[in-house]
Amino acid sequence: MKNFAKTIISLSAIFLFVNCSDDSSNPTKTDVPENDPTSSSSAGICSDSKSSSSSSNLSSSISSSSSGKQNLSSSSSKADVLPKDIDTTFTDFRDGQTYRVVLIGNALWFGQNLNYNAPTSTCYQDYEPNCEHYGRLYTWEVAKKACPTGWHLPSQNEYDVMLKSIIEQTSASENSSEWTEDYLGATFGWSDGITRNDSFGMALLPGGYRRTDSLYTNIGAGAYMVTSDEYRGDYSKYPYRYIYYSYIGEDNLYHMGIDDFVNSGGSYEEQYSVRCVNDSAVKNSGNYRSGPRIMETWDLSPKIEAYTGPYGEFVDERDGQVYNTVKIGDQTWMTRNINFETPNSSCYNSSDLYCDFLGRLYEDADIMQACPTGWKVPSPEDWQKLKTYAIDFSEGQAPGYVLKATTNWASGYDGGVDGVGFSLYAAGYKSGSSYYAYGYGTELYAIDGKGTASLTYVGFSGHPNDMVIGSELSDDDGDAYSIRCIQEP
Repeated sequence: MKNFAKTIISLSAIFLFVNCSDDSSNPTKTDVPENDPTSSSSAGICSDSKSSSSSSNLSSSISSSSSGKQNLSSSSSKADVLPKDIDTTFTDFRDGQTYRVVLIGNALWFGQNLNYNAPTSTCYQDYEPNCEHYGRLYTWEVAKKACPTGWHLPSQNEYDVMLKSIIEQTSASENSSEWTEDYLGATFGWSDGITRNDSFGMALLPGGYRRTDSLYTNIGAGAYMVTSDEYRGDYSKYPYRYIYYSYIGEDNLYHMGIDDFVNSGGSYEEQYSVRCVNDSAVKNSGNYRSGPRIMETWDLSPKIEAYTGPYGEFVDERDGQVYNTVKIGDQTWMTRNINFETPNSSCYNSSDLYCDFLGRLYEDADIMQACPTGWKVPSPEDWQKLKTYAIDFSEGQAPGYVLKATTNWASGYDGGVDGVGFSLYAAGYKSGSSYYAYGYGTELYAIDGKGTASLTYVGFSGHPNDMVIGSELSDDDGDAYSIRCIQEP
């Protein structure tokens, strides 16, 4: 975030011209010390003897540098906010990070997602560089207190007012789903291939969100912004959120939509992006036009090719079956699920054809018999190391994308690229006497040295393309999952 402006590109930007006095070419600016945590944060000062006494109380003042850049620093001054001709910035005294600030209507907004490391906030896929690009993700309770002094988490109404201002200035449809020009999305960071112009400098970033099951989803596809409002119905309550996204309409054109989740709000434990808005409204903000701005460009992620080797080979002396092996980081894994027959194991749908490529499904009584000598059922720590490796290998992408096989995932569900040779199929599972989810997901065992008392599951679903290391499994008779053996250290 500190180095947000990396590449200068001629894009649409903010040029604001405001009459501060009878002589508008000579506004009065007041410089104040930066990063003072005891003062409120305001956004720029322009005053004269006629108006200063009636100015609103703002939380950051603009100080000009020799390069012409304006900086929002802490101040307790009372004045109108009048950014002029160039973008403004705000430096958060808590961690020194600098954010662009843009004026839309009468409100000053962060032009970037908040990246303050508040307790329990996360980076997408727990991968720190994703925070540098997309900002951090916050639960509703944390988000309400995350913005710096003088700024706050926007309400649903403040988002609505911002949209209304854009609609008035552009004559865009009041229904954002009819927009075919992107007025809010950043020119970078999206995976849909749409060319964006970011007319207002809002630069909404598709940072995705973190679900209640700890899975991350929709990075590159949707900007999920939590608001300060809360819905309280007769039988449910949840925080309001907005999502900004793109889709192809019936007219075969890309459309932009920004929806508030009034009827299907997010969970309190889900984590979303945060934009901060200044505590005080801006006066005399009517004159607006676009011009050059400093923007950032970066690639979403590297293109990952399917792994082609090298592979090792292991022959199970118990039944003569041959398994390819692959070294991933400092771990060595079999490249398919174990297929050694035990009394309480079975093939999917009781068909040997499935066992040939999916391996067998094991009830918990037979787990310790499955892997051959020199190999073991992975521990939760083993799985976590594999997950971390996959995320780092892909520079922050979903681990399922790296670990899943390219085939045997149902149409419309997320398969993978098999980037490290793990070749994970959607093997399904058994519950009671029935089999489920072949082609849609798979669940595998994790166990530590204490035995089945610490048995947990590892799940891969078709969507999102993620991996969850779950909680302790119960002793449900007849439930059976796959086993992927890892070599003993």
